Amino acid sequence: MVFAGAVIIGLVLGLLGSGGTIITIPILIYGMGFDPKDAVTAALLIVGAITLVQTLFNAASGQLQYSLLVSFGIPGLTGAILGARLGYLLPSNIQLQLFAFVMLSVGIKLLFVPGQSQSQSQETSSDALILHRVLAGFITGLVTGCVGIGGGFLIVPALILFTGVSFSVAVPISLMFITINSLAGFFTYMVQMAKTQPLAEVLPWGTIGTVILIGLGGSFVGRKASRLLSQTTQSSILSGLLLLMALVTLFNTI
Repeated sequence: MVFAGAVIIGLVLGLLGSGGTIITIPILIYGMGFDPKDAVTAALLIVGAITLVQTLFNAASGQLQYSLLVSFGIPGLTGAILGARLGYLLPSNIQLQLFAFVMLSVGIKLLFVPGQSQSQSQETSSDALILHRVLAGFITGLVTGCVGIGGGFLIVPALILFTGVSFSVAVPISLMFITINSLAGFFTYMVQMAKTQPLAEVLPWGTIGTVILIGLGGSFVGRKASRLLSQTTQSSILSGLLLLMALVTLFNTI
């Protein structure tokens, strides 16, 4: 189960540039027996590590737009830190139900993303566009930290709607933001958890390391496969994935 789950996590991240954590959390809980609170923390580390490697490759190949890091990424980092503090205080069951609700809402919304006109950003003033990016980044980070979501499934639609970029351009940017949000959320959780137990006993580090290594291999396979699919197909796959995982999570928490 560890091998299969890790491959799926990597494939989803490489193919869609998002959705890694929404796959990782249920796999860790229902497939590997993690406690829900531990699964959220571990998922942030697993996804953050995989996307960090992918982001370094994207940076080396010139696929990143660094201007968005300031207007979207920094507010996202702030929101992730605040969200992680809030998420640590929430009961596990409430946290998972909120997680499922967000997946369900965005999955439905994403069905309409492929048909959206990408001229929206061109019709918006520069100041308004920056404000949209700041607000979208902060809200995305807040959700990321609170419910343990890497944020990519929110980032990809937000980038397409508010900046007019294509799916292929949004994916590398999304992976960069997922890295920032996930690792910021992870370290915030670790600070809280370290107050009650030794770091060596907080999480099953061996299992987490194995998932990261196998997931990295899967992410490069997904990266190559993404070049063969259209934006509409990728958006539809991501939407279906969100809706499926939302229903599975709700079924197991109600």
